[in-house]
Amino acid sequence: MGKGCPRCRAPTKIRGRNLIYTNPFRNSIPPRIAESDLGNENNLIRQWRQLKPGTVLKDRNGHSILIIFRGRSNPHEGPDFLNGVIFCEGRIIQGDIELHVKENDWKSHGHLFDHRYRNVMLHVVRQLSVEPVTDIITLILQGNSSKCELPGISLTETTMQHIFRMSIHRWDRKIALFRRNENWRNIYYPESLASLGTDGNKQQWRRLGRQLDWDYAQDRQIEEWVKNFLSKACTFHWHKRGVRPVRHPNLLFNKAVSWLYDLNQLTQKELFDLNQLSRVEKLFQRTELGQGTWVEWCGNVHFPAGAMYSLSRKDEQYEDWLKLWLELRLPYSCGRFQKQFQKILSPKTLRSFPVLQGLIEMENHFCNHLLCQFCLLKRDI
Repeated sequence: MGKGCPRCRAPTKIRGRNLIYTNPFRNSIPPRIAESDLGNENNLIRQWRQLKPGTVLKDRNGHSILIIFRGRSNPHEGPDFLNGVIFCEGRIIQGDIELHVKENDWKSHGHLFDHRYRNVMLHVVRQLSVEPVTDIITLILQGNSSKCELPGISLTETTMQHIFRMSIHRWDRKIALFRRNENWRNIYYPESLASLGTDGNKQQWRRLGRQLDWDYAQDRQIEEWVKNFLSKACTFHWHKRGVRPVRHPNLLFNKAVSWLYDLNQLTQKELFDLNQLSRVEKLFQRTELGQGTWVEWCGNVHFPAGAMYSLSRKDEQYEDWLKLWLELRLPYSCGRFQKQFQKILSPKTLRSFPVLQGLIEMENHFCNHLLCQFCLLKRDI
């Protein structure tokens, strides 16, 4: 397997302690877990996202609706999917698509007089009302049709190696992001800001980071840097729909600006010296953003950047960065993967950052393109 082999058990000396690498791809057979139903809107949205082009569904009047394009997923305010295309009664219709568990949710959610929903041409529901609630074409989407059909099996070593290889693909791409840019700050700090941008504001944080002069910031007083940061942040449209209160941009601005200002005062050598990792961690802890954000930032930004720095200097710390990355574990499991893989992966395994990276890679290659018959997890069944 080469560097970073998951079977490696050798201790590595880092920061004056023995770091014992624990393989996250072993001992992953879970206890039997009850299967969840599809009775909520998130599952309806997930099912619609996986709908194959060419699917024919019936509207509330029994007319056939051909789905040409299911639309582009919208994580922000407004309809759930944008610019969908259907064929109905001899004509092609293009517009937005809104999904609800119950047809009457259209009224209870306040969409009747909301201008953001004026381009909706299709309303997809689980349950119809006795009487229509809108003139928009309404169809019912039965549950379970897009459910992942992975059986409850014990994973083989080969199957776990599939996930491992996919996770290493993700690791390599994260490193390559820093290899392609001469000024590492222009990647490191925008990507660090993007790590704060879950719930739909990731691109706004990244663009904000690209507008800031990080070399200039090293020579400025904190007050001047904060003023410049906030003035640029106010020029962006920050989404609120679906954003958890602790992730609201207005609450993150002050934390982000002070954290990255302090981080930017470190030299590149100090920042990517593994013996200084505890110092970097203390700077992050001041933000009070929590262990989950720390793990995601390390896994997506800091550790890959450190590994690229080691490769460029041809030192011996690359393997240490990779081992640290393979050890990363979130304090929680990813909801969508827990529902999909809970029959074959234990909750503990689903908190492993590299395992989740492998599943994301598989999702991008197979699930999102509806290539279930080629899924690597089914190959060894």
